[in-house]
Amino acid sequence: MKKQLILLLTAGILTFGSLTAAPVQAQNNSERLLIALLTSSAAEDAAASQQAINGARLAVEVINAGGGVLDPNSPETNPKRFTFELRERSAPTAAEMRSAIQASIEDKPVAIVGPFVTAQANGNLDLANTNQIPQLVGTPGDPTGTGVTGQYIFRTRAAQDTQSRDLALTLIRDRYYTEIATAADTSTDGADGVDAFSEAARTAGVTIETEVSYSADATDLSAAAQTLYDANPEVIAVFGNARTAALMVTTLRGKGYAGVIAVNAPADEFGRRVGPAGEGVILPALWLPQTQDRGSARFAAAYRLRYNQEPDYHAALAFDSVVIAAGAVKLEGGTPEDVRAAMSASTGSFGGVQGVYRPTTTGGGRLINTTLIYRIGADGIVREEARYADGNCVRSCADTSPRDINALTTGRDEIVTIGFVAPQVGTAGEIGRRALEGAQLAVNEINTAGGILGANNTRYKIELRSLSASTPEETRAAIQTLIAGGSAAILGPTLVSPLLPSLSLAPTARVPQLVSASSSLLIGANNQTFTFLLRPADSIAAGSLARYLTDIRGYTRLATVSSTTNYAQDAVGAFNTIVKTARGADIVAAVSHPVTETNFTNNVAALIAAKPEVIAAYTSPEAAAALLKELRASGYEGLFAYGAITQAEFLSLLSKEEAAGVIGTGSWAPMADDQASQRFVDRFRITFSELPDAHSVAYYDAVYMLASVIQSGGPAPATIQSNLARLDLFAGVQGEYRPGSFGLGQLSGTVMIFAVDSEGTLEEISRWIGADCVNSCY
Repeated sequence: MKKQLILLLTAGILTFGSLTAAPVQAQNNSERLLIALLTSSAAEDAAASQQAINGARLAVEVINAGGGVLDPNSPETNPKRFTFELRERSAPTAAEMRSAIQASIEDKPVAIVGPFVTAQANGNLDLANTNQIPQLVGTPGDPTGTGVTGQYIFRTRAAQDTQSRDLALTLIRDRYYTEIATAADTSTDGADGVDAFSEAARTAGVTIETEVSYSADATDLSAAAQTLYDANPEVIAVFGNARTAALMVTTLRGKGYAGVIAVNAPADEFGRRVGPAGEGVILPALWLPQTQDRGSARFAAAYRLRYNQEPDYHAALAFDSVVIAAGAVKLEGGTPEDVRAAMSASTGSFGGVQGVYRPTTTGGGRLINTTLIYRIGADGIVREEARYADGNCVRSCADTSPRDINALTTGRDEIVTIGFVAPQVGTAGEIGRRALEGAQLAVNEINTAGGILGANNTRYKIELRSLSASTPEETRAAIQTLIAGGSAAILGPTLVSPLLPSLSLAPTARVPQLVSASSSLLIGANNQTFTFLLRPADSIAAGSLARYLTDIRGYTRLATVSSTTNYAQDAVGAFNTIVKTARGADIVAAVSHPVTETNFTNNVAALIAAKPEVIAAYTSPEAAAALLKELRASGYEGLFAYGAITQAEFLSLLSKEEAAGVIGTGSWAPMADDQASQRFVDRFRITFSELPDAHSVAYYDAVYMLASVIQSGGPAPATIQSNLARLDLFAGVQGEYRPGSFGLGQLSGTVMIFAVDSEGTLEEISRWIGADCVNSCY
């Protein structure tokens, strides 16, 4: 059983909670730390408490089976490991919970997890602060009493009103609905939910015209449903307990209401009660086991294997809480003060099952405020539609879904020209062609929806002007032609070599240039930041891979092989830097070869002699494939990682058997496991009869990003540049773009790590934003 769990969940969390997945072996220098777990023993909380207990136990099992965590303060010559033990207590009331907390404190744990019931936390959070022990509290409501804002209290569950707020945002900002009615029962959840929703709607510029309420015990909602049916809004949002919510939905559908229904009620119970009437219903939730991302799928599979039942968000919350505590130990040390310090850091993040947890520098702060938006399909399966964090949509968002403004009357119409330059012939032309198709798809979607509505009531439509250029001379001439032709922005080129001699053109003309070339030579290449990188620089991707291999997979003996190109040497330099900072890890071999090399016998011999656990390759697809084949033929059985695994040429040179198990990085690939990516892939394939690649999605996102800043500031090139440079967040298909945070022209830090499965297909196994793991981090 335990071996199967490890195959599903490689123990490890990165950055603020970094757990190494070292092989299990006898430890001469080890210490067991206690984590206290507090749950409710009240009858009405029995199922939720058991889920939390199971989730916490699973986390401890996986961490300990992976060898525990290294003590960062022990000497490398005699490293100490910490393993963990849960000390479980439960109580039915607040008074008895206080006694349980006091008893847990007397056990001297490194951290306390729980309670998960608001009433049992009320008035009891002073104990952790007085005794200086970090307490990770997972209550739905805001606890009351002294100690709530103390520096030892950390909130690991989103605020109660978050789901209602984010439901309003997804309906109004991301789906553009303006005619909304609400229905709520008189329960506390119903009243609080509809109030938070209505306030968020008003803030977003929408007034709720029709509102109905009814008893939380009601058994007949015909009259309330009739009122809503007669109003016939675009959307009806329903709040309250699962029983009344399901009854309202079935009654509305029975009356023939055909509009959109959104429900904020306990999702699992609602789904069981509503039946076929639930088709199409939109549901916000903290987390459901049907969530499609890789991390959620692995956790749910391990939980089912261990407990023979489905996990719910209580299990995910407790699992994450234990792992955060253990990860804090890995980062700072094995005392309660070390754990508090790690969770109070000013930087870093942890990608958990529920979402991304970020350290808080304020007492009583929340580590997470995430909502997942789901929709029930015709087959009854619940699928994730979007994801919100701190009030911002971060996955499957309207940033790449245009609002239809065809029916709007505007003051005037204008054409905005966007230039595009990239090779369209030869091998490089294949990349350039797909890149152009990505940009054209976005232009077509925006123009078909009526264009861009500017702040001055001007309708802007986009004209994409493309010029083919392969050499540096052709590229320079093409950029000059596009600038002279009045382009508001320039997209491309896709490769760095033809771009470098022309880097001064964009800042001189004060025209922003967005490129999918990913060389680190482009970062900060001009102080005016007119050249923007749509994909993470090669050094960022290499650093993410190094952190994944050392912090999550636990490798300590790593080797590199690279060509003597600027790209490869830059990537290897970044990779080596991260490895050398990882405790106990080392580069045991580093070999390089000329670009034209075809005989890798000496390289392979040097690598084999060093006995590495993993070899990271930064070279051409042809060289990487040849190296892998020769390594396997020479008996190497370790992991092979390739820094450009999404390049189709690499896999085309290998059989399924040769490619199986290879991992590597990319900024995006068609098999990315989120809904935004799959919708984009479907639209691209229907339009162009082929699959998109990383350049396609980069320029698709780029057009929508340009449309966003044109909408707010107009099409003047210098204004576009300044608004792009300070853009706080743009949620594209590729991931989050945060130019205001990254700086130096780097728009995106999203790195995806893929593995090749037994069928020769890439599968996303982890997702990063620079140094921070944000999904599948364990």
